[in-house]
Amino acid sequence: MPFTPYHLGPSLALKGLGGGRFSFWAYTLAQVAIDVQPGIAILVPRAGLEPHAPYTHSILTATAIGALAGLAAQWSAKHWLQGLPLPLRPNKTLQGRFWLLSGMLGAWLHILLDSLVYPDMHPFWPLLRGNPMPISFQFAGMQVFCIAAGLIGAVLILLNLRRRKRKYVQH
Repeated sequence: MPFTPYHLGPSLALKGLGGGRFSFWAYTLAQVAIDVQPGIAILVPRAGLEPHAPYTHSILTATAIGALAGLAAQWSAKHWLQGLPLPLRPNKTLQGRFWLLSGMLGAWLHILLDSLVYPDMHPFWPLLRGNPMPISFQFAGMQVFCIAAGLIGAVLILLNLRRRKRKYVQH
């Protein structure tokens, strides 16, 4: 399912763990960028595209898509998104490597999560066609995992915000 919100659950966990060294915006942009092609495949079946084609759903191409998403997220955070309310505004002071890493983590986790659910994935293309990974989750199991990761991440984020607020009040 393209543009699934479930992929964002692990990003909340990463944000909760990484705090200011992780960009939720870059991760999310990579998630959406990877699923543009499957979205077209579903919306325009006459195009003859595979839903999980290797040229968007492999580790190799995910690395490139994630890096580009990280760079695009960094640029947009500095130039377009500063008018958003503070809680939604991306951290424009984040160092470049963290933008790239956040985008690539988003892309790589997308491939990993999809590879554990969908047999038509090609995670190791062009070296290997097909999905050698064991299909260890049903779609519902992956949904539960992603929701649980998101809830844990949300708790961690709230604890980090509370700790930061207490730190500023004490000084």
